[in-house]
Parts: sequence; C-alpha cells; structure tokens
Amino acid sequence: MPIAIEVTDKLDGVMGITASTVLIAGVLGQMMGIGVLLFVKSTHPMAWGLSMGTASHALGTVRVMQMGSRFVAYATVGLILNGILTAFLAPVIVPWLL
Repeated sequence: MPIAIEVTDKLDGVMGITASTVLIAGVLGQMMGIGVLLFVKSTHPMAWGLSMGTASHALGTVRVMQMGSRFVAYATVGLILNGILTAFLAPVIVPWLL
C-alpha cells in the first residue's frame, strides 16, 4: 500500500480510491487466488507463489505460507518485483496513457 500511495500522490490521484482498490485486490486475491490457480490446473510452486505475491500483495504472500517455504519465497519475489516495477514504471506510463 505505501508504494501505491506514493505513486498516486506523484500522479495527483485520489488516495482513498487507491487505498481501497489495493485493499480489495489483496483480500479478493487471498480469498479466491488459490481457487483460480486450481481451476487453471496450475501445479508449480513458482507459478503459485509469483501469482499470489504479485496479484494479492502481502495478503497473498501470507496465504501461501501454509503451503511451504518455496511458495513463500516466490510470493515474496513477486511482491518485491511488483513494487519496484510499479514505483518506476507507473509515473512514466500513466501520463503517457492519459
């Protein structure tokens, strides 16, 4: 959430909308992420960890803790890469799109 808030501030966005959408993404990803991965028949720990860490942030990383350390390691990598890419690319790409 802190990265999203800083990027929103830099882009003159609405902080309340950003905070609520980040929170909703995390909660929905934590609740439904495993079901989606089972539905698409994904079995690799890297796929599970990266997708949960990237899409569901810290809540997704916590969710895969029950599955083992490999899942958590990949989820942490996904979380960190998502944060870095968001912080560096969003301020460049969003003004170009608008």
